[in-house]
Amino acid sequence: MADVLKYILRDWDDASCVRILQNCRAHLAKGGRIAVIDHLVGEVGRPGLAPLMDMNMLGMTGGRERQVAEFDALFTAAGLRRVKTTSAGAFAVIETQSTTT
Repeated sequence: MADVLKYILRDWDDASCVRILQNCRAHLAKGGRIAVIDHLVGEVGRPGLAPLMDMNMLGMTGGRERQVAEFDALFTAAGLRRVKTTSAGAFAVIETQSTTT
């Protein structure tokens, strides 16, 4: 069983993302996972939808698109670890698991 956060974390600053992830982790069933579906920002200057969405999110919500390493930092702060990343066209599915299970 997995909780799914589709296009949620991009709307929030890092501290708010950590709180959201901690709340999700607190309610996971044993062995459960959290799946984050979002755009991944690559190297600077690489064209694509993610950099455009990053500018949009910054202007509209104060949030932003993130790189894998930035997601990993959020997961670690929330007591999670990344277990799988799958590219799905313009976005990625990042699966996490609690570090205590």
